[in-house]
Amino acid sequence: IVVVVILSGYYDLYNHWSAGTVPNWNHRISGAVYHPNALGLFMALGIVLSAALLRTRDAGPWPWLLIILALPILWATGSRGSLIGTLAGLLCLVAYTNVRHLALLVSIAASVWAAEALEIIDFQRAGSDVTRRALLELAIAKWREAPWFGWGVGTFTFLEGNRWRTGTHNVLLDMGVSGGVFAVLGWLYSTLRLLGGLITRRNEAVRGPLAMLVTLLA
Repeated sequence: IVVVVILSGYYDLYNHWSAGTVPNWNHRISGAVYHPNALGLFMALGIVLSAALLRTRDAGPWPWLLIILALPILWATGSRGSLIGTLAGLLCLVAYTNVRHLALLVSIAASVWAAEALEIIDFQRAGSDVTRRALLELAIAKWREAPWFGWGVGTFTFLEGNRWRTGTHNVLLDMGVSGGVFAVLGWLYSTLRLLGGLITRRNEAVRGPLAMLVTLLA
């Protein structure tokens, strides 16, 4: 599946070049999944999975080939979350040996996020960040109106004030608006329990699944 999605990305990239448009972070490709962020997530997971396979003895050249093919598509999607997720997953594969190392990686990720939030580092994209900030404020306001049980799954797109007709771009806020506090607490409990179980197993075999989970969470 990842190979098919990669090929669709190159086809989209070819169409951009044929039309005289150079893909960049304000003009992105989406491939067969019809959204740049979704395509970026596919590439991120494919790269981290391939890197995990390289740790096995009989990996062969195929994981390297997939990584080489996926990296240009990942960049062309302009998905900042997918880029951060890829780096987090790869760092988890390379650097994770105990809880201290994982805490260090989390601290680095938090520092980068804080630097971007304080505009020390600029990852801005024309129009996108203004829209996301407005969606963030709207989601918080709507969650406050129905804090316990939310508005229902998939309703945020149609709530009054959402003139963009899109989601929150935030998993926790989306759950909060859709299902309320209990949905958020359930997600946090299950995710942290899964993460904690993978961390404490001290088994080389769980490093790949842990890296994939870190990629998704990032």
